[in-house]
Amino acid sequence: MPESKYYFKFHIVGTDKFNNPIDRKYQSIRLMLDDISDACHIYNRQTVYKIINGYFKTSHNEIKIYKIRELVPKNLALR
Repeated sequence: MPESKYYFKFHIVGTDKFNNPIDRKYQSIRLMLDDISDACHIYNRQTVYKIINGYFKTSHNEIKIYKIRELVPKNLALR
């Protein structure tokens, strides 16, 4: 039986420092940091993992980051 192939994505939900809603998916942390680092005060991977695991209680309350698994599309799985 062939095994299913997955890849991780990061889904960010919440509001930025200008109170604009954010609801986006990113394929990597680097792409996420390039896009929203200034708007959400997230500047490194360690901060992202702390938000995912829930270590920030006072700051970053308006942001939730979820690590999700999605199936690899069929045309990419054959490679």
